[in-house]
Amino acid sequence: MTQGILVVTGLLLVLTAAAFVRLYYAGIHARKESISQQVHQQAEQFQQRMGSFFLPVINGLTMTRQLAENRVISLESSALTATESAILPILRNPSLSIRGCVLADTRGRELKWIFTAGQWQRVAPEQPTQEHPWFEEVLKFVDNNEVRWSGLDTFHAHQKPGVTVAQAFTLDGGELCVIAFDIALDDFVLYMTTMDFSAGTQLLMYQDKKIADLLEYSSLLTDSESGPGEFWKDISGLKDSAAVAAASAWVKEGMPLDAVVQFSDGRQDWQGRFQHWDMGHSKTHLAVLVPESAMMQAVDRRAVWIFVWTSAALMAMVIGLIFLLRRQNQLINERFAYSGHTGKKSDELLSVIAGGEDNQLEFKSTLRWHLKAGKPAKEIEIACMKTLAAFLNSSGGTLLVGAKDNGDILGIEQDGFANDDKFLLHFNNLIKQHLGLECASLIDFEINHIDDRGVLVVDCRPAATPVFVKQTGKEDFYIRVGPGSRQLAASEMLAYLNDHFK
Repeated sequence: MTQGILVVTGLLLVLTAAAFVRLYYAGIHARKESISQQVHQQAEQFQQRMGSFFLPVINGLTMTRQLAENRVISLESSALTATESAILPILRNPSLSIRGCVLADTRGRELKWIFTAGQWQRVAPEQPTQEHPWFEEVLKFVDNNEVRWSGLDTFHAHQKPGVTVAQAFTLDGGELCVIAFDIALDDFVLYMTTMDFSAGTQLLMYQDKKIADLLEYSSLLTDSESGPGEFWKDISGLKDSAAVAAASAWVKEGMPLDAVVQFSDGRQDWQGRFQHWDMGHSKTHLAVLVPESAMMQAVDRRAVWIFVWTSAALMAMVIGLIFLLRRQNQLINERFAYSGHTGKKSDELLSVIAGGEDNQLEFKSTLRWHLKAGKPAKEIEIACMKTLAAFLNSSGGTLLVGAKDNGDILGIEQDGFANDDKFLLHFNNLIKQHLGLECASLIDFEINHIDDRGVLVVDCRPAATPVFVKQTGKEDFYIRVGPGSRQLAASEMLAYLNDHFK
């Protein structure tokens, strides 16, 4: 009997020890997973920040090109005053971080403006724009209005390194023109490195066999009296560094994009994520590298602070209630206060539908299905994207897909997707393709089931910068006018942008 008890006790001890070991390694795995999630979050924030930097640049190119195509601006000497009156408001947009602008054609004519001494001035080019290598390169992509990037170069007017982003287009008479913006490297680096990064984080750019450390370059820009020095460093001179170890691990795993790579530099373990950036003729990649030790300490400290935060929660709630009423009045008057209709119950949504369409509410029978033709049609999808863009460019609004114009519930089942998840995935891809990834944070959507029929509810908050519908090599601008969406011509768009996006 005693021997049996000892055997059972021993087995229990072994099982308990095994359980603790399993929990220990499960904890380590959970901590690594938590670190990977944080790396993803920092990389996503970095990617979104890139979008917020370059989106106004791309939109500025698009608006300037449309003004030229509609003859609002011209290279004719007789139209110089009108051209400057139209283009300078675009260049003065505070969200547009550029140092120069060039409008040129293949006949040797050009106009150039640079930002100097706190204002935009028209200047004579130091070198004909047509002689720059990127000029001939961008002309190759004139048919699809593709935006092209130059390699890293030095701007003569400012003596600063930077890149040129350009777009070619054809006027009605067959004349080939190019609009180009100059972006200073210093402006880009300082803007990108003002995020909150974890301790020890490295923000790197890889190009060919060279590496640039953005955070190091940024600190030298702001702290060093002698200047930041060279931007690119030869990878052969950085042996045994985290940057080299990261590149080796990334190549070994097949160069995956937007996936977390784990590696060691011989001193500590790291995690990083690589992203692609099409910069001129060179393949450039951006990487966020985070040391696991710094992140691990943050994860461990989080457990310690749970008790402290729990104790402080009640006090925080009381303090929050004190400011709630005052803040509530402020929110009512804020520009981006559109609350939308996601999260409502079926009967509440039915009440909204019964009220009919207005300037902030529109119904669409289907997302892609042409009811008369009995098959999917791209123009149906584009119609939905036009409505979303109009809401984003106006005061916000809600699109209901699966409801007819008269309010009858047709249901998204008409679109023929296997399930709701596939429907939502397709809708999300349409947003990325035709509106841009940077708009995703302004759009909330869900499927609300009414009498076993699904209705897609899409809420749009007003955008801070213009949103264009991209399709078949062109970009169109829409706003809400009453219960409908209206496309603006170039001259109308310029007046609207100056008034709405202040």
